[in-house]
Amino acid sequence: MKIKKIDFIPLRNKEHFQFHRRFSGLVMEYGSEMLKVKPLFEDSYLPCFQKEEECMKWIRKSFYTKELEKIDSARDRVVRGLAIIIEGYMYHLNKDVIQAARRLKILIDAYGDIPMESYDGESAAIYKLVKELRGEYSADAAMIGLEDWIDDLESCNQQFEKLAKKRNAESAARTDLRMKRVREEIDPVYRAIIEDINALIRIEGETVYARFVEEHNLHIEHFKNIIAQRKGRAAAGRAKENDESNTNYEQ
Repeated sequence: MKIKKIDFIPLRNKEHFQFHRRFSGLVMEYGSEMLKVKPLFEDSYLPCFQKEEECMKWIRKSFYTKELEKIDSARDRVVRGLAIIIEGYMYHLNKDVIQAARRLKILIDAYGDIPMESYDGESAAIYKLVKELRGEYSADAAMIGLEDWIDDLESCNQQFEKLAKKRNAESAARTDLRMKRVREEIDPVYRAIIEDINALIRIEGETVYARFVEEHNLHIEHFKNIIAQRKGRAAAGRAKENDESNTNYEQ
């Protein structure tokens, strides 16, 4: 039995912080003295963790964060409203309108639940959707009068992207370098603690450490799964783009 390894590099800042928050909580629950890592944990690890916590507090306090949440909620409402309207026109008396609504429904469904995407994912999806609604599906959109909805959706998305760029610039200027340094400080200390515990397990046996190791390994697997899922989505997105490029080239 031993504690598993994890690569911290792919973790985003919030994920990285959450990982260490759970780890520090688990050590305090079992007792750093009982785990025989008290000096390293209390004198080296906890001060680093407190620095990371301060970084995260600053990020949450960013002026732009609440404004982004408001605009994101607005574009979410437009996306959902658009889907509801299209659904309603599928029950229209005019057969041409029904057919247009059905084609648009297939398009909307192909994007999945857009409001559940990450900020960047939603921005990209809305950009592509608006482009399709004004291109290949423009006649269908005009048939059921979606022009104003499409304009509103594009406007909300553009507002969000502009504000996101400002927030990112602010964060990059004041936080990213600091967070990078904090991560570089805390991760080696964490690994030193894990090496000590794994060494103690080999020397003293598993009895004292078994439950701690089991819980922490589940915690590690959770974050490994987050990384794997994100890599899988990215690979699928690249594959889809390649397929679309090849299709367009063949046409």
